[in-house]
Amino acid sequence: GHVLSLVCLADGKLLQETAAHAAGLPFGEFAQQIAHLRLAHLVRTSGMRATDTVAPYHSRVRTAVIAKIDGAPALHRRIAVALERSRHPDAEALMTHWRAAGDLVKAAHFAVAAAEEAETALAFDRAVTLYEMALELGESHALRVRLAHALVHAGRSAEAGAMFARAAKTASPGAAIMHEQHAAEQLLRSGH
Repeated sequence: GHVLSLVCLADGKLLQETAAHAAGLPFGEFAQQIAHLRLAHLVRTSGMRATDTVAPYHSRVRTAVIAKIDGAPALHRRIAVALERSRHPDAEALMTHWRAAGDLVKAAHFAVAAAEEAETALAFDRAVTLYEMALELGESHALRVRLAHALVHAGRSAEAGAMFARAAKTASPGAAIMHEQHAAEQLLRSGH
C-alpha cells in the first residue's frame, strides 16, 4: 500500500530508485513490490532499471488510491526528500511535493528554481505561472520584479506594467522610479 501510495502521489514523475528511497526500501525489495503491482495492473514502468520511471497504471488507479491515503503530507515529504537526493532533481516536482507537505518556504524556493529553468528554456508563460505560484507561497519585492520581467518576455505588456507598478510600491526610492518607468513603458506598449 505504501509503495503504491507514493507512486500515485508522484504521478509518473519518479525514477524507481527515487521511489525506493522515498519508500525507505532497498532497491531489490522495492523492485519485487513493483513487479507484484505491475502484475496486478496497478503500476507501469518504463523498464526494470533503477533509472526507469514508475507510474500509476491508469488515472483511475491514481484517483482511487489517493482518495484512500492517510497522512498524505508525510508521504509528500518523503517524496520531496528523495527527489532532493536524486541525480537530476525536478524543481517543479519539488515545489509540488513541498507545498503538499506543508513546507511553503521550500516550495517557494523550488518554484523560483523551476521558473528560472523555464526562462532559460524560453518558456516564458510557464515561468510566469511558476513565479505567480512562488508569490502565492511567499510575497517578496524581488519576486514581483522577476514576475514583471517574465511577463515582459511572455509579451504580456499590460500585466507586466501592473506588476512593475506593484513592485514600485515596495521598492527603495531609486528603484521605485525605475519600476515606475518600466510600468509606464509596458502600459504604453500595451495601449493602456
